[in-house]
Amino acid sequence: RSEESEYTPSDAAQRGLTGSGTVTLPTRGSYNTNEYTVELLAPIFGGDFTLPFVRMLELDGAYRVVENSIAGKEDVWGAGLRWEVVGGVTLRASKSRNFRAPTLNQLFAPSSTALGSITQNPCDADRINSGPNPAVRRANCEALFAANPGWGPLADFQDPGENFANAMVTSGGNAELKNEVSETLTYGVVLQPGFVPGLTVVVDRIEVELEDGLSAFAPQNFLATCFDSSPMPTDVCSQFTFNALGQVATARSTTFNAGTVRYEGEVYNVNYAFPIDRFITTAGDLGRLELGAELTHTSLFET
Repeated sequence: RSEESEYTPSDAAQRGLTGSGTVTLPTRGSYNTNEYTVELLAPIFGGDFTLPFVRMLELDGAYRVVENSIAGKEDVWGAGLRWEVVGGVTLRASKSRNFRAPTLNQLFAPSSTALGSITQNPCDADRINSGPNPAVRRANCEALFAANPGWGPLADFQDPGENFANAMVTSGGNAELKNEVSETLTYGVVLQPGFVPGLTVVVDRIEVELEDGLSAFAPQNFLATCFDSSPMPTDVCSQFTFNALGQVATARSTTFNAGTVRYEGEVYNVNYAFPIDRFITTAGDLGRLELGAELTHTSLFET
């Protein structure tokens, strides 16, 4: 598969004569993807071939190689199991490695630079003791100010870029993006009791760990990730610069492969389908009625 995108702004926009006066340059980009896939479904027990407590057992699997000319190569796979223990009781489980490639817009969105606000500077006096790990944030800010004594005292530092459009913010695509990758584990049970025809109860546990998440990052996200990390990540901290007073001078707003996401939870589903005349006696056919309810419980959601 090949995809390409091209954006040509008007002549006035390229000269900075429209809107806020920001110069918008033409941009174009493309990528191609080759994918190779194999899938397998293996029924082991079922039909006339059963064992005690194994009325049905089947395995399924899939393997795919993806070669993206920009985001790189990924090997993704999935494996699943369905086991009908007795009539109306089926256990199931699956594990997979999945991915999502960056889109053309995330890669090649037009780039423009204009004065903007950074919203939050972690080293501000009223923010330095906050964040997910205040001790790490304070230590990083103190080290940076110690290395730049001309910036003045950290104790009463305030960056006016939090409230005013003082920083030159560059917005646009990021051609250095990688694939977003996750590993997913699910397991659960499907109940279809014979004494209540039409009733299905499903309970599934879901666990997901995602890396290099494709996230929209504004200047405050780059700043927080830089100062709240130990050690300070060079690729993140290089997305902004400071002026002679320690205030943010330039910053970036783009899509970034950011950190991890962990999710754990359960999904409960109850479905009951039945002919109405099972409960209401009448001369005519009243058709069927289906009732359903679903509940999702999140036990962990961490970014």
